[in-house]
Amino acid sequence: MHELSIAQSILDIAVDTAMKNNANKITRVNLRLGEHVCCNHDSLKFAFSCMTQGGMVEGAELNITQTDNDPFGLEIESIEVDEIDEGNNDSSLGFEGK
Repeated sequence: MHELSIAQSILDIAVDTAMKNNANKITRVNLRLGEHVCCNHDSLKFAFSCMTQGGMVEGAELNITQTDNDPFGLEIESIEVDEIDEGNNDSSLGFEGK
């Protein structure tokens, strides 16, 4: 079940990005998956939900959009947060990566 390792990588990137931007709480990760990525969406969401117990990711949601622009791509489109420390008032952290 490689969805588990994919979910862990997504969470690692999300937490790292949130911490670098002084965020305290991740509420949603928006992900784009190519139509030919060998990944079961339901399994990925389940693995993600199991890993978001506690800490800054407690209850975070994984939103998956399938795209045909990059058939084999997996990209974190954005990371949404609820609480950001002073000095940063943007509630969506953009992330470009594959």
